[in-house]
Amino acid sequence: MLSEGLKILYVEDNLGDKLILEEYLLDIVKLKSFVHCSTIKDSIHIIKQNTFDLIFLDLSLPDAHGVDGVNQLIKITQSATPIIVLTGLNDHSVALDTLKVGAQDFLIKGDYNKASLNKAIKYSIERNKVQHELFLRNKEIIIAKNRLSKAEEMAELGSWEINLNTKEVKLSNGMKHLLGLNKSIEVVSLKKFRGYISNNEKNTFIDSLLNGIDGSHSVEIEINFLNEKGKIVSTTCKAEVHFDEKNRPLEVYGVNLDVSKIKEAEKVKEEFTNELARKVTERTLELEKTKVKLEESLLKEKELGELKSRFVSTASHQFRTPLTVIQSNIGLLEMQSEKMNSEYVEIIDKIVGRVKREVKRMTNIMNEVLILGKISSGVVTPVFKAVSVVSVCNRVIKQHNQIQEDSRSATIEVTGSEKAVMLDENLFEQAVSNMISNAFKYSKGSEAPSLSIAFQDNDVMIEVRDKGMGIPENDLKNLFTPFYRASNVLDIPGNGLGTSIMKEYIELNKGTLNAESTLNKGTSFSIIFKVD
Repeated sequence: MLSEGLKILYVEDNLGDKLILEEYLLDIVKLKSFVHCSTIKDSIHIIKQNTFDLIFLDLSLPDAHGVDGVNQLIKITQSATPIIVLTGLNDHSVALDTLKVGAQDFLIKGDYNKASLNKAIKYSIERNKVQHELFLRNKEIIIAKNRLSKAEEMAELGSWEINLNTKEVKLSNGMKHLLGLNKSIEVVSLKKFRGYISNNEKNTFIDSLLNGIDGSHSVEIEINFLNEKGKIVSTTCKAEVHFDEKNRPLEVYGVNLDVSKIKEAEKVKEEFTNELARKVTERTLELEKTKVKLEESLLKEKELGELKSRFVSTASHQFRTPLTVIQSNIGLLEMQSEKMNSEYVEIIDKIVGRVKREVKRMTNIMNEVLILGKISSGVVTPVFKAVSVVSVCNRVIKQHNQIQEDSRSATIEVTGSEKAVMLDENLFEQAVSNMISNAFKYSKGSEAPSLSIAFQDNDVMIEVRDKGMGIPENDLKNLFTPFYRASNVLDIPGNGLGTSIMKEYIELNKGTLNAESTLNKGTSFSIIFKVD
């Protein structure tokens, strides 16, 4: 019996009979539940909502009598639940009929005891389990046969079985299709089967099978059939013989494949393979030529890169000399302005201030161009060490908060358990500084920017957000292009190099940089580093 207890349903309209059965059951089995109802209609409703291990059924109910009640319960349970019927002495013949339609056993009311009840329960459950498994297996076999039959037709296959004692041949649907026979024909005589075989193979077909098989090996031969439509069907036949206990051939099993289409496919395949080989050869030659050209292009690109780096470096240094001269002369001009009439001093001061600002701006551009040149030429090599990103970010925030003319102060928020990250600290600090600087620069008149650091299991994300003017959607894709500036910031001083340098610094630190923005609502830059 089930170790966790039986779930039993009793369909009975006599309360006295119900109490007797329940009392017996409590003594002989472990009950998980005992449900009672008095009509077939109620039992069907209960069964739809519950599962039971066993059903006891009275054969005389208000809405069903005899075999009818059994049939209804078998239909609703799909034969998965064993049924024991209880009947009076006068209904003995009816009880026997219920066994024929699917009930597992029957008991005569007033004539059963605990021992017979226990026996009936045990064997009913075991028999029903075996029968239900057989039912499911047979269902699977039928489905498999139907699938096999369909597969044979689709694959132009046919199978057959020859009984050498009865001289009969059982044909599959696929074999019937190959021979042009009606599907209703199940078996043909061996003589008729031989009649479909071409004349030069007819007399030797079976003999060649029997002589070529020793009981442990199969044989493969080519057989041509002439089907009912007069069409010659060339097939490859694989067959084997089953022997009886005296090693005498008993049955022959074979499978035939229509090879005409296969041969045609092989011909097409061969032509395709030859064409493919020719194209591969041509393509290989083209790739070799392309490889040579690519190597030449790479060499030229390398030379151009080196030339560009030297030019950028030289140009930057060459620009510094005249800028230094201008700076020095501006200093002299300031000294001389003290000797001029007061009416000229104000004009000279404005001019000197303007020149100083432009000299400083030009110097910054040269410095940033020189940085990009060094990065592109591979001169900048990061030095990794364990870095506290929280400490670096706090330091950058403090520096920028101190120099804001509008007294705004950026905030910082840290979530998760802090972990050290392997970084080049200087490059990382410069990248964060550029992010904070831009956030202040492009959000004047709005809230102060914020910086957040989120530590997770495998990474850390540093994000800088502002609520400034934002970046137009069409400009986002070019944001990290050198010298590119968004269309809505042209009246704000800048050279379009800061974001490019920031991205290069982050990638040198093996991180990723992303930007999101909504026009007139703000922008966020996020850095993600993997944490081992």
